[in-house]
Amino acid sequence: MTTPPRKYPRQEMPFSAGVFLTELKRNLTAPYLCQKYLVLNKFLYHIRSLRTESDLKDFPALNRHIRQKGIPYDRNEHLFTAFKTILKFQALKSLAKKEDRRLIDSDLLEAELDEKTYLRAMREVARYLAWKEDLIVPDEILEATKDCEDDDIDLDEIASVSLSDMADNHSQRSPIVFIVDTSMAMRQYLDTVSDGFNELFELINKTRELRRGAEVCVITTGGGAKVLVDFADVESAHRKIFGQKLEPYGPSHMGDALTLAMDCLDKYRDKLRAARQGSTVPWLIVFTGGRWLRNDKVNTHLDEQLDTLARKCDPDVHDFEVHTIIPSPEIAKDEALMENINRIPGWKYKPDDLNRIFSDIFRSIRISRSEAPANDVPLKISGTL
Repeated sequence: MTTPPRKYPRQEMPFSAGVFLTELKRNLTAPYLCQKYLVLNKFLYHIRSLRTESDLKDFPALNRHIRQKGIPYDRNEHLFTAFKTILKFQALKSLAKKEDRRLIDSDLLEAELDEKTYLRAMREVARYLAWKEDLIVPDEILEATKDCEDDDIDLDEIASVSLSDMADNHSQRSPIVFIVDTSMAMRQYLDTVSDGFNELFELINKTRELRRGAEVCVITTGGGAKVLVDFADVESAHRKIFGQKLEPYGPSHMGDALTLAMDCLDKYRDKLRAARQGSTVPWLIVFTGGRWLRNDKVNTHLDEQLDTLARKCDPDVHDFEVHTIIPSPEIAKDEALMENINRIPGWKYKPDDLNRIFSDIFRSIRISRSEAPANDVPLKISGTL
């Protein structure tokens, strides 16, 4: 009797970024579009730990998987778009298999998976793998993709904190709302504030307990109140404003910004309650020089909005810790401006060095977190008024 051949389990070859980059380079001259996408599809082997349907479509899941260093990879949003392109191709391939036929180029073109889409997706995969493994993107790939424009990215969708994010992370939350006066009166200080945000986010990302717990909302006031970041984890917030300059524009709509901050916090707290998630007392940090116009179009209801904020800061209610930072000692000498600033409840600061203010905020967040629940814990900044 002949012994049947022994069957060995199929061994998956380990994914090699260097080999894959070489394969992508060679694949640029492939005659068929399907062939190009099939090679790009191998990137899914690199992220094979993402198995469920919800994970495969979830940016935070992909982001957790690819996070490797103390600073965020600064093109995660574009990599996510490439990831979705590959999944779209995978779905077409699965459909063709169910219909017992081969996928052809016309199927891809009908689904808007053309040559340009391929090149954009391939470029982002190549850039990421080169960054992750300290390799160099092949010159052939750089040359082939030099005219590719970036996809439009929905940063609000990517950056927002969801209930599933909260379920994955049980750390106590430390919510922080920044209101940055971006009116023309603040134009000489905004470059320093922009650089400071990057410094603060990098410090938090390097601190495990804060990286998992701090969540940030950023609101600007110039020409109208606007949410720049709506309660995202610090890494997502950093990606969204990384390298951005805060541009001065028009008058300061401080009243609308205060209302917007309170509305954002109310919605965020609803999410915390739904997820049964604990948090420290939220901090509202306001950067302003106090130059607020008041007329029938700007800051019409500012007094009412300040009164509402003051009630929320009452020790018996304690919905907020409010800290106002004055960017220049000269402002503190102007009685009219200080009259406006002193209407904001809470602590006031005239820092000796605006460049150091964000590192001071970082240390203060750590202190307040260790003392939670805090009762009016001031920022540890020299120059408190």
